Amino acid sequence: MRRRIKITLAIMVLAFALLLGVTLPVFAYTNCHGTTFESYLQYRHPICGGFITLDAIQPYLQAGNTAYANTSATAKFTLPLNNGSCQTFIQAISLSGSNLTSPISSWSMTPDSNAMIDLYASNPSNAVTGCSTSALTFYPISSGSSQLITAGETVNFLVVFGNGDSISGSVNAQ
Repeated sequence: MRRRIKITLAIMVLAFALLLGVTLPVFAYTNCHGTTFESYLQYRHPICGGFITLDAIQPYLQAGNTAYANTSATAKFTLPLNNGSCQTFIQAISLSGSNLTSPISSWSMTPDSNAMIDLYASNPSNAVTGCSTSALTFYPISSGSSQLITAGETVNFLVVFGNGDSISGSVNAQ
């Protein structure tokens, strides 16, 4: 009798797994942008539905000096984002290049060197709204001395988000 119950239970579990495996991939899903996916398994996150990506236009890096001590920044980094995921925040931004004496990883929302923002926690300045397109502008701050980003210089960037996503690439200073 016990063996019959175990076999019946095993068959029921197998049937449920088979049913789930057959029907789950064909459930359609519509994300917050109105994009419909043919399959439940075609998107990364079942609730929010996507990755953070660079928008159609490239990031913009304005040539100039980084802020240092009591000097203001004339350089700025504008990052257009297309967030198909849940709300998150920018946790870190790093610029590096052959003409930079050290990587730039401190930032301000204004050219003022005394207005450094904390990118390690979510706040209104570095928030990336879910299911939206936006552009955030950051002004670089140097820790040692002011650094010059020259027009035409190619700079590598890395942006890390609070949800674990990241984007990287290179941009030519304008």
